[in-house]
Amino acid sequence: MFANVATFSKKMRKKEHIVRITADEAGKLLAAGGDKTDWQRVKALSQEDVERLADEDDGPLPEGWEDSISFGSPEPKKDVHIRLDAAVIFQEIRTGLIRLQSVI
Repeated sequence: MFANVATFSKKMRKKEHIVRITADEAGKLLAAGGDKTDWQRVKALSQEDVERLADEDDGPLPEGWEDSISFGSPEPKKDVHIRLDAAVIFQEIRTGLIRLQSVI
């Protein structure tokens, strides 16, 4: 049973190494040439180029997307407590399907 949990945690590890730095550290990093972005090229892009590149990456925005914008803070998360059979939990971990909606 524990071997399956270890296998699961290996599958879920992030592939990237994320580092947190302060604004001062970021400024020093930029000043030292630690940034790999070609900012001259970015600043030279026209608005049309930016929109074309965004469309290539993510696809065009759907018609009427502006109507779906909402302002304000989302409602706080609510605690939900459920009791599940151990067999259900470990079957989900074993198969790699951590979508409990499939069994609820």
